[in-house]
Amino acid sequence: YFGPVDHGTLQSVFLEEGVGAEKGDSGGIADLVMSQTTSSMEDSAISRFKTSPTNLHLTQEMDEIKAKAVSLKDRESVLKEFLPAEKYSTSRMYQLRIIASRRRKLILRNSMTYARSVIAIVFGVIVGSLFAALQQDTIGALGRSGYIFLSSFLVLMLSSAVTIPDGFRQRITLFKHRDSEFYSGRMAYVVQVMLDLPLSILEATLIASISYWWVGMTPGADHFFFFLGTLIGLECVGQAFARFLCAVSRTQVSANVASSLCILLFATVGGFMPAYSTITWALRWLSWITPVAYAFEGMMINQFDGTSFFGLVIVDKDGTSTVGNVDGTKYLSSQSIPRSQWGTNTEIKIFDCLMLFVFSIVLDMIAVYFQESSRDWYFNKIRRSRATVARSEDKEDKSADELVETDTEAQVKSGEGSIGPQSLAVSNLSYTVNIGKSKTCWKPRRATCGSLLGPALAKIAGKSLESSEAATEKEEETELKLLNEITARFKCGRMTALMGQSGAGKTTLLDVIAGYKTGGVIAGDIMIDGYPKEDTTWKAMNGYAEQQDILNPYMSVLETITFTADCRLPSHADKKAITKSVIELMDLSEYTDMIVGHEKEGEGLPKHARKRLTIANQLVVQPKVLFLDEPTSNLGTNDAALVMGAVRRSTDAMNLITLVTIHQPSKKMFESFDDLLLLAKGGRVAYCGELGPSSQTLISHFTSLSGKSPSASANPPADFVLSVLDGGSPDEAVVKFKESELCKELLSAIDTDVKEAESQPRSTVTKHSLHFFAEFALLFRRQFPNGETHHILFSDFVFLQELHLFLACSSSISRMTFKELFLPSLQSSS
Repeated sequence: YFGPVDHGTLQSVFLEEGVGAEKGDSGGIADLVMSQTTSSMEDSAISRFKTSPTNLHLTQEMDEIKAKAVSLKDRESVLKEFLPAEKYSTSRMYQLRIIASRRRKLILRNSMTYARSVIAIVFGVIVGSLFAALQQDTIGALGRSGYIFLSSFLVLMLSSAVTIPDGFRQRITLFKHRDSEFYSGRMAYVVQVMLDLPLSILEATLIASISYWWVGMTPGADHFFFFLGTLIGLECVGQAFARFLCAVSRTQVSANVASSLCILLFATVGGFMPAYSTITWALRWLSWITPVAYAFEGMMINQFDGTSFFGLVIVDKDGTSTVGNVDGTKYLSSQSIPRSQWGTNTEIKIFDCLMLFVFSIVLDMIAVYFQESSRDWYFNKIRRSRATVARSEDKEDKSADELVETDTEAQVKSGEGSIGPQSLAVSNLSYTVNIGKSKTCWKPRRATCGSLLGPALAKIAGKSLESSEAATEKEEETELKLLNEITARFKCGRMTALMGQSGAGKTTLLDVIAGYKTGGVIAGDIMIDGYPKEDTTWKAMNGYAEQQDILNPYMSVLETITFTADCRLPSHADKKAITKSVIELMDLSEYTDMIVGHEKEGEGLPKHARKRLTIANQLVVQPKVLFLDEPTSNLGTNDAALVMGAVRRSTDAMNLITLVTIHQPSKKMFESFDDLLLLAKGGRVAYCGELGPSSQTLISHFTSLSGKSPSASANPPADFVLSVLDGGSPDEAVVKFKESELCKELLSAIDTDVKEAESQPRSTVTKHSLHFFAEFALLFRRQFPNGETHHILFSDFVFLQELHLFLACSSSISRMTFKELFLPSLQSSS
C-alpha cells in the first residue's frame, strides 16, 4: 500500500470482502494494516490495492512525471547542475581546523586523558624504585640494561593499550560523518595524530624525568634528552600501531589480542634476553622490523658508549677471579649489536631513534589506507548480514528436541510450590526521596561603610551586631514525593497493565513493589494474601525482567535458560521439563540452539526473541509474581504482539500475578490485559480495576469523567484514557476514582484479605541456595560450551607459547658465564 492515511481507504484495502468494519477492524490504523498474518491475506490485500482508486491515481501521477522527465541523453548534464562541483563543501584547511577544535574538546573532557598522566607517573615510580641507585659495576650494568629494556616495553605497551579503546569509540562516529561527507577521513586521521603527539610527549617526559635520574643513568643533558626522544618515538610507534589495528580490525577484542601478541613478540626479539647473536636464524630477521630492538640498541649506546665501570670477572671454573675496569664501548660489542658495523656509535644511535619515527609514519600511512578502504568492507556493515552466529556444539547439554515431551502445564507445575499466592496488594504506598539541601541566602543590597566595617568593629568590642542587611544563609531539606498513597490489588492468573502520564512513577512503583529501591523512604504496606511482605523470602517468589536485556552473548538460548535453572531451582526439581515448558511458553523453540550474539553488531537473536529470553530467564525459576518493565519498548507492532502473547500464555499456564509497565499499547495488545492501574502525575491512582469486556468498564468510567465517548474505529481505549487524563485535570481524575464503586470494591477486597490472613497460618516459602562447590562447578562448566571461549583459549595458548619461548631464551642467556660476557672487555681494556 502507498497512499493517504485515511481509515476508510485502508479498510477497503486491508479488510476482506464481506467482512464488516465493526468485525474486522480492531480500532487502530496500526492494528488494521498489520493484521495480514498469512500469505494468502497479504496476496488478497495486494490485489485489492492494485485495483483501488488510490493505486490508479498513483499510476497516473507516475506517468505524468515520466512524461515530463528529460531523456536519458540529457539526464547527466541536468544532474551536474544540481550536484556540487566539490565533494566537500569546505576546504581541507577549514576541515582541519574544525576537526581539531572538536577533538581538543573531547580530549580535555575525557577522564582517560588525565588517567594516562597518573599511570605514567605510577609507572615511572615503579620502574625507578626497582632499579634505584645502581652501582658502577657489572651488576649495575646488567641492571641498567634491564631498566632500558623495561622502559621500552612499558612505554610501547601503555601507548598501545590506551589508544585502541579510544580509536574504536571514535570509529563509528568517524565513519558516519565521512559517509555523510562532513569531512575527509584523511583529515580526521591527521588531526588524531597531531593531537595525540602532545600526550605522547607528556607521558614519556613523566616516565623519563622520574626514573632516569633515580636509577643513576649516565648524567648529562644530551644523554637524557636522547633517552627522552627515544621514549617519545616509542610512544608514537605504539599509538600508530594501535591506530593501524583499529583500521584493520572489526572488533576491539581482536585488536587487543593482536596488540598483546605483537608487543610480546617485539619484546622477545628486542635484543635484551636473548641477545641478537643468540636468536635462532629463523627468527633473527624479526629484530630488523621490531621497534623495541632499535630503541634498545640506541639507548644502550647512549648509556655505555665512552663509559667504564668496575667489574669482577670469573676467569676459570675453579673460581679464580680478576678485578678491573670494564670499558663500556667494549661491553657494547659483547652485546652483539646488529648494526655495529654500519658506522660510529653516535651515527647508529641517531639512526635507531629516527627509525622509530619512520616506523610510526609507515604504520600511519598503512592505517590511513585501510581506514579509507573500509568504506567497502566495514562501513554500513557494522550490523552483520547474517542473522545468527554459530550453533551450540555442547555435547553434554541436549537440544530442546531431545528433552522429555510432556504436557506444558504439567511441566510447569512440576516445579516446587505450584500453589502460589492469590493476591498482591499495596495500601497507602508512598515513596519519598531526598534531592539535597536548598540554600536560601540574604545579602546586603548595597555595600556601605556600615555594612563593611560594622561587623568587624562589633567583634573587636565584643558585641553582637544584628542587622537586617547582614548576609545570612539557611539550609532546607528538599524532598520529592514520587508515589503518593497508592492503593491497588493484583490477582493471580491475571495480567495488569501499569500505565500513566509521563513522569507519573510507573517504573518507580514497579521497583518499589519488587524491592529494587534501596534509597529513599517507603511508607505504606505491601501484602501477599493479606500478610506483610517478608524480604527474606520475597526474592524466591518474584521474577523481574528489566527493560534492558542483559544476556551472555556467547551462550545459546537453551544454555542460558538451563544455567538459570541450575542456579535457582532446587536439586529435586525436574529442571529439563521446566526448561522445556518455558521454551514452549515463550515460543523460543526455533531459537533453542542459536547463540544469543551481540545485538549492536547485528548478530544472533532478533530483538523480540531477546526480550522473550529475558522473560524466560525469570519464568524458569517458577516465580509466583512476575514484574515486566517495558517489555515492548523498541519493538514493532508484530514483535510486541509476539512478546505479549507469550506473557499471556505464561500467566494463564503458571497462574502468575503479572504486572507490566507499558506505554500506549495498541487496542489488540491492550485487550490482552485483564486489569489496569493508571497513575496520574505525582504518583497518584487515577484508575485501578478490571478492563471489562472490550474494555467497556474502563471506557464507561472515563466517559463519565470527560463527557465524551471514544470512536470505536479510530481511538483505541489506551489512547482514549490517556487523552482524557492529559486533556483534563489529573486531580479530578484521582478524586473521581476515589468516589467510584471500583475503589470501594478494591478497599473491601484488601480488608477481606487481611481478615482472612489473621485467621489462617501463613504458608512458608523455602529459599534454595547452592553450596560453594556446586556454584563453582556451574560457573566453571559455563565457560566452555561457547565458541568464544575456544577463541580465548587458543589466544591464551599462543600467548603461553610465546612466553615459553621468551623464558627459554632467557634461561639460555642466563647460563652464560661472566667470563663470556665481560672477559673480552676486560682484556681489551687492559
